[in-house]
Amino acid sequence: MRQLFFYGTLRDPAVLTVVLGRPAERISIRPAVLPDFEVCAVKGREFPFAAPKKGASAEGVLVSGLSDSDVARLEFYEGAYLFDLVAVSVEIDGKAIKAELFVTDHAGWQADGPWSLKRWIAWDQGVSAMAAVEVMDYFGKRPTHEVFPHYPTLRMRAQSRLAAQNAMRPPGDLHANLPRPDVKTLDHRRPYLGFFGLEERRLKFRKFDGSMSSAVHRAVFLSADAVTVLPYDPVSDHVLLIEQFRVGPLGRGDPYPWCLEPIAGRVDAGESYEQAARREAREESGLRLDHLEKIGDYYSSPGALSEFLVSFIGIAPLDPAQAGIHGLDSEAEDIRTLIIPFERLMQAVDEGGIDTGPLLISALWLARHRARLRAAGE
Repeated sequence: MRQLFFYGTLRDPAVLTVVLGRPAERISIRPAVLPDFEVCAVKGREFPFAAPKKGASAEGVLVSGLSDSDVARLEFYEGAYLFDLVAVSVEIDGKAIKAELFVTDHAGWQADGPWSLKRWIAWDQGVSAMAAVEVMDYFGKRPTHEVFPHYPTLRMRAQSRLAAQNAMRPPGDLHANLPRPDVKTLDHRRPYLGFFGLEERRLKFRKFDGSMSSAVHRAVFLSADAVTVLPYDPVSDHVLLIEQFRVGPLGRGDPYPWCLEPIAGRVDAGESYEQAARREAREESGLRLDHLEKIGDYYSSPGALSEFLVSFIGIAPLDPAQAGIHGLDSEAEDIRTLIIPFERLMQAVDEGGIDTGPLLISALWLARHRARLRAAGE
């Protein structure tokens, strides 16, 4: 059996439980100190690294009783930044104990002061442990170098799963309120990993007569939560739309794969829906929104997509002269903005000229609440 010293995020019992695949409380974990090392925050990253420094000491934990298979799982999880496992001597109550330590070459990393586990846990809000669930599901199926380039996206999806778990069922008595335990997953696999993910399941589900269904196969396209924003000026009664190329219509065979939409984008890990809405408005239109009116939150196509949208009306002054081309070069965005009267938008709705769901929903919500917003803006 082997014992390793951890100084960073693996000190979080929730993360360690997922990585090892067994509860942390069943593992021998003791506070320890690594002499002549300091734990530094990495600038622009969420994790730390340990750098040699004479006379310093790094606080951490000594995890004992690890099997070779445990270490293999740890090497997979740490593999994106792993340089090697090295032998070190740590101290527990003044006694020197031999252990192993993950060290990295940390090439290009810039130290950004001391790293604090307490601050990190408060910042992380459980996202890393949830992301580790998907990471470790690829253990033995994909090499580390294929998985960890997608880690920021995995964190976005992890935050979406946490938001779903913490959400309350909307008020009302229309739902049958069948809970998640009424779905029995027999097996599942993840055959694709990229900016999006794909999950295939064989499952049974509770039927409305109380019986269980036969085993069925289902596939779901996995993505992070997203926001949409339709900017509206209640004084001039104008709205801002965007137009951009979309691969979905291209895949369907649409001869015109450019779509009119509201501003939209994925919610980054650690970002609120409101923060994402304001950021996307700046990136895609150059607008700074005065305030947000929430339209609602919903699944865009629950039969196939995990995508969950939170839609807003963004109140801002609009001038048709502001229309132009926007978007981030880093994301290959080429976005045309157009500012039109509200009545022109509704004319397009009636003519069938709006073919994206979020824009239809936003336009119809605005039609219902426009008088209130205009009265407030006077």
